[in-house]
Amino acid sequence: MKSLLAQRGGTSDDADGSASGAAAVQEIATLHWLNRTIGGITIRRLIGAGGMGSVFEGVQQSPRRTVAVKILRDAIPSKRALRRFEYEAQTLARMEHPGITKVHAIDVADEHGIKIPYFVMELSKL
Repeated sequence: MKSLLAQRGGTSDDADGSASGAAAVQEIATLHWLNRTIGGITIRRLIGAGGMGSVFEGVQQSPRRTVAVKILRDAIPSKRALRRFEYEAQTLARMEHPGITKVHAIDVADEHGIKIPYFVMELSKL
């Protein structure tokens, strides 16, 4: 992370929650997931990031389609963060409205022994 921050003109102190630190964390997450596969979905690009996680565009292998994937931000999330993430996914999955994307799947990937919660949604055309 220090090398990434140095490349961006920041310091390791920037990773403390400041705007530049948040940008560095977002960039690290993007670099980590780009062109990697999670749950049969190859990640292509970052759509956006927020407090809970990052949303990526990806290509699902079966059925073959372009989807959005929200991946929980923290590598080792707190129980509270896990509950909030699960609640968000379950709530979205129950909603039916033209303005709300449909949730296709909710799952947990194993990334080198670390459990990474994520959910797969239709990619909004808006």
